This record gives sequence, C-alpha cells and structure tokens, in this order.
Amino acid sequence: MNALLHGALRIWKNAGVSEPNQYVIFRKKFTSTSLEKNLRLQISADSDFILTLDGRELGRGQFSDDPDCPTWSEYTIPELSPGVHILAVLVYHKGEGFSCYAPGVPGLLLALKGEHLDVVSDTSWKMLPHPAFISGMCDKVTRQLGFTAQYDARKAVAWAEPSLDDHAWPNAVAMPQTIPIQKRPPGAIPRLEPFVAAKVIRQGLLFRRHEEKTVALTMAIDQVFWNTIENEVSKLNSEDGSYSWQHRDGLGDGWAVIADLGREEVGFIEFELEAPEGCVVDFAHGEHLDDGRVRMECFGRNFADRYICRQGLNVFQLPFRRVGARYLQLHIMPGAAAEGTVRLLRVGLCPWTLPFPEAAPFQCGNAELLELRRLAIRTLELCMHEHYEDCPWREQSLYTYDSRNQMLYGYYLWNNEDFAAASLNLFGHVLLPDGQLRLCAPTRMTTVIPMYSLIWPIQVYEHYLYSGSIEVFLKNRLELAEVVDKALNCRDAATGLCHPPSKDYWYFYEWAPELSQHICEEGEFHSLYNLYLIEMLDAYAKLLRADGQDTAAARYEKAASELRIIVERLFYDAEKQCYATKIRHGKPFGLYHEHTQLLMLHVQAVPQEKKEALLKVIFAEKLVPVTLSVMPYLLMLFLQQDHGPESRNFVLSKFQRNYYRMLDGKSTSLWETIKGGDDFMYAGSLCHGWSSLPVYFCAAGLLGVMPLEPGFKRFRVRPWHGEESFAEGEIPTPAGRIRVAWQRNADGLLDLQVRHPAGLQPEISAWEDAPLGTVQVKSEP
Repeated sequence: MNALLHGALRIWKNAGVSEPNQYVIFRKKFTSTSLEKNLRLQISADSDFILTLDGRELGRGQFSDDPDCPTWSEYTIPELSPGVHILAVLVYHKGEGFSCYAPGVPGLLLALKGEHLDVVSDTSWKMLPHPAFISGMCDKVTRQLGFTAQYDARKAVAWAEPSLDDHAWPNAVAMPQTIPIQKRPPGAIPRLEPFVAAKVIRQGLLFRRHEEKTVALTMAIDQVFWNTIENEVSKLNSEDGSYSWQHRDGLGDGWAVIADLGREEVGFIEFELEAPEGCVVDFAHGEHLDDGRVRMECFGRNFADRYICRQGLNVFQLPFRRVGARYLQLHIMPGAAAEGTVRLLRVGLCPWTLPFPEAAPFQCGNAELLELRRLAIRTLELCMHEHYEDCPWREQSLYTYDSRNQMLYGYYLWNNEDFAAASLNLFGHVLLPDGQLRLCAPTRMTTVIPMYSLIWPIQVYEHYLYSGSIEVFLKNRLELAEVVDKALNCRDAATGLCHPPSKDYWYFYEWAPELSQHICEEGEFHSLYNLYLIEMLDAYAKLLRADGQDTAAARYEKAASELRIIVERLFYDAEKQCYATKIRHGKPFGLYHEHTQLLMLHVQAVPQEKKEALLKVIFAEKLVPVTLSVMPYLLMLFLQQDHGPESRNFVLSKFQRNYYRMLDGKSTSLWETIKGGDDFMYAGSLCHGWSSLPVYFCAAGLLGVMPLEPGFKRFRVRPWHGEESFAEGEIPTPAGRIRVAWQRNADGLLDLQVRHPAGLQPEISAWEDAPLGTVQVKSEP
C-alpha cells in the first residue's frame, strides 16, 4: 500500500460481508486548524463511489478493476480553509458477478493528507445504508450489466449536506486492507459533463391496468394514447420549456412522455419535476423508437427504473449505472388520490466521457464516407470509459475480440496507447487454470469463448507495433506464456490439430450461421480455432524477439509453420476448391465461410498453386459472408497482400453494402450487426465499437498507411483510390503525426505527398490499379 493510504482502514456497514446491490453513506466531520493548500485525497471503493467535500462533488467513478488487484483514485484539493468540514461518500457495492464486474470485498478506503491534516477511513466515520434506494436482490438490466434501481425520495436524506445531523448514525465497521492496492491507470479516467437536455417529442395519456414483475414489463404493457390533443394532455410553458399536466379523475392514470437527446449519449439520467407526494415516475431508456416507443423490455432484459416523488420539487440523477441511449421515456403517475399539477421541468442526462485529444483529420470528396467515419469516431468514443466496452446500452463489457477492433481503429485516431494498455492489463486477471480467459474482464463468470483467449496475445503485439512500447508484454509475460503454451499443448495426437481444453465451451467465431455453438462433438475440429492460434503464435514470437528471446521465438515460429501445413491438408476441400470450417472424424461438414478463407490467406497457409482458385471462390460470394466484427481481416488481407485489383474491388463492394445502410437518417452511431435493433431477439445494439471500421478503411486503406516496425519507425504508404479523386489525412504516431495527401491527375495517376516526423522511415509503393505520379516525401522535425 502507498504511503498516503497507510493507516486507512476499509470501512463498511459490517465486517466485509458482501451482499448484492447495496447503497451505503459514509460521513466524516473533521477540523482544519490552519489554511491548507494542495491537499491530496486518495480513495478506493468496491464497487463505486461519489465523493463530496462540504456538499460539493469532488469526483466519482471507481476504475473497473479486478478485486485481486484493486486501485485507488487521487484528487487534489487546491485549498481548504480553517474550520469544520464534512467528507461524505456514497458507496455502491454491486456484490454479484456480471460481465463487467467481479465481486470483491465491500467497503471504502480513503485518506486525505495536508501539511497539518491527516484524515483516514476508520471507525470514527458515520455510516448509514441509504434509506431511499432499495438494496438487495432486484431486477437486472441484463446479466452482463447489473441491477436496475428503485428510489423513494420520501425516505431520502441529504447525505452530502454539511448541515445534516448524523450523530445518531452508527459508526462504520473497519477492516484492514489486506490486498495490495495500486494507482488507477492515468489514461482511463472519464469525467462528468454538463447536463444535456432531451426534447419532448411525444406524449400521451397513460392507463395502467396492473403491475408486472418488473418495472420494464409494467411500462411495456401500459396502454398509452400517444399524440392526443396537447391541451388535453399537457401545457407547454414557453418561458422555461417545462410541461404541466393536470391529473383529472377518469382521464387516464398518468402521463407518458418520450424525449429525444438528439443523438446517442452515454451518461447518468437526470430529471427535475414538481409533483405530489407518492407520484411514481417510471423511466426507461433506449436507442430507437422502432416500436413507436422505447423498447424498455426485451425477453427478460429490463431497461427501466423507478423513482417515487416527495411533495414538491424533485431533482434526481440515477447514480453509478450509466446508460447508453438516445431516447428516454417517462410514465408519470400521481396516484388515484393525488390532486394538483405535475410539472416536468427537464429530463436528459449528464454525459460520462473520456477526455480525448483531437482526432486525426481526414478528407475526401465522398460525403457519405465522411459521415460514416464521423459516426465511427462517435461510436468509439461512446464505447470507451474505464476500459473499452462492446456497447453502452446492453452490456458495457470488455471482450478481447471487440476491443482488438476498437484498439486497431483508435490507433489511427488518437495517441491513446495508455488507454489501450489499461484494458489489455485487465485480461491478465481473468486467466483460468486451463489457460483460457474468462469471457470478459473484470469478471468471475465462467463463460469462455476459446477463440477469444487466443486474441489477447495478438492484441498485445499490435499494441507494441503501434505504440513502440513493450511494457504490456513485460507486465503480463507469465500470463501470456500460459495462454500460449496451454493452447499449443492441447493437441489431438492423431491429427496434430489443436483444440480447446473443454468441449463444453462456447464455440463462437462470429454472428454467422454455424459459427456460434455451445458444444463440440467428439472428433470435431475447427479450422478457425487453429488459424487464430497460428496468428497468435506468430504475434507471440515477435514479442519474444522484441524481448531478446530469439531461441524461444524460433520454437513458436516453427510450431506455427507446422500447424499451417496440418490445417491446410486436413481442411482443404478439393471439390469446392476452398477450406472447410469444420471437420468431424476427418471429413468436412456444415457450411463454408468467407471467414475461414480470409484467415487461411491472412496467416499465409494457402499454397501458391491454390490461391487463384480460392480467390475465385471468395469473389463469387457463394460462401457464408463475413459479418461486421470480422471485416477488419478483409481489409488487412487485401490491403496488405496483393491479390490483384479484383480483391480491392471486393473490399469496396463489401464495405459499401454493409455500412452505407447505416446512413438511414436516424442512426448517430454504428450498429452491432446489419440487422440493427432487431437482432438477438430484438436486442441488437445500435452503438457497437467493433463496427467502427470506416476509420481503418480511410487511414489504412485510402491513405495506405500501416506500421512496418514498432512505433512506426518504418511505415508503409501504399495509397488506394477506391472511387475517390483525392484523399488527405493524418496518422498519429508516438513521434508525431504522419501527413498523407494524394490526388488523381489528368493521367489517372496519384500525385502523392508524404510528410512525417524525423526519425521515421517511409516505404512508398503502389498498387497495380492505383499507380503513382509525382511523389514528394518530406521529413519534419
């Protein structure tokens, strides 16, 4: 433990007994005898916290750490006057495992130090379970995300206010902090932004017949008469934009409102209204209005919470659980005995955002492509908080495959390698004894996708390639070695093929037919698992060579070469002139996938004499097509290896067919799959980080920039025009930005200009269908 937190004890309402879904208030009154400047405060909590000093918020947000490696956050207080002060902290303990949370020891650890001041968490602190929140087991949003919330403002206490009398509260129970604690990653600190108001776009009279088992289902079956005459529903106050609704007996049970944030946002829902005591406000969030309302309940998923009003003015912000949403829906019910007016003053959310440097610019003459790139950047930003997350609406979870795509795209926008490293380091804590990684990090859930485990070393290598730093590898070298060695050693003696250690894992490769199965039959082997393993071995060998371990690297390179030969021999279907995705007892079965053929070419497992025929099969498009998550391989393959102009036309066609449909005039981010919100039993995400391919398409594709040596010490520029007449943009590197611009001249050649930081070495080349004209290269200090 660091020196500042030395002496602090972990405090809780009991001796560290974990219970699910707990909200607990802690307060400490202390006296400063002199003017203090530049005080340091460090804090850690499981699972989350909101920290206040003298009634003002200082900070919030525990890093999504693993309980075996907890972290602390630090805040600086520039000045503290002499006198009595109050530290108040609201701590939330989730207490049950989800995809984005691994249960730890509940409690708060805090230290505030100044020149003459020393305040630490101990038994002198006052404690109270928050009386307004319903604690304990309750409905879950999703099994990935966490619990819903219910808040009764009639029972609330002004927990942060200095004037609150807490002398009768019990004292906190203290425990020593036995697990070493470290500083949270500096590149992964989101911040709370000012309130964003949503605009009321629809309203109606509400009839509620009965309560269902969840708030979301109750709202879903409410009968709402939308867009009834405004004067019969509510009145708009033109001065302050508020809406007033008069409850009249016999004319509905309440008032329903849908409000539009204007675009997808991520943050904490907040609203303000004047209402009678006991008025119920059920509020839901969602990404679309495809059903004519927010899709608040979806086959057991619950995107709705409940607030019960006190008399008069109510101001509420849903804490701890950020939401991803464009639309908010409120069902406001004063109750049968209530009289008077309900006045909705505002509704919206406070965004929770990661500070980003300015994204690298890009320009071309294609307005649709530029809009897709803008949506891709926005999607990435919405899926980055304490770590990368797959989607902000449904899961907020860190997966290797999803984050690998997100990292790759982000490297072409920001110098954010530190943020990527914070996510990569989390995977080292979810390693299982058999060498597999748990599905997400941090989590203790037992689900495993074997292929996802193989992605982690590939991600670590790509981080090294783009950042030039090998620190992530060094920090996780033991865990990486275990993943690689146990995967390589789990082989079938008869065939030499590798297979996961359990046939009961989730054999997922992408959301395509026959590529998401939950059991593997006896004698069944998958080419994709072995192909990803080959890619992993190649990446791991490069990391070892970077670390000076040439002999060890050669062993893994040899193993990869041998496995290439085995996979090519056993999975090739001479009749179809392509490769099977699955074999059982040595014979191909099932569908044939583009994914498999792309990976075969990507890891260079296809003999030269078979490539032409294989490419014809791919270009004929009779295979199961790749989905959005796998499309980076399409670009990496055909924009790194030269398979002729037809391959690049194939890339362009695939890109346009998959992505241009998202320019529907409604979407403000990019979808999880091309089915949009109706996929996955009507729970498809409309903001999914793995789909931000347009960034990569523009930078690595049209500008043609790819690193050849770590940190872009040597980099390739091989521009491709697609259907564009010009393109220009910048690529961030650790040494500064590379600037590339090209324009098609009258002869159809690309006149190219490259400016790069001193110390970096460009290698200029051309595609057959994109020949170069004049070339200007300039090194800049």
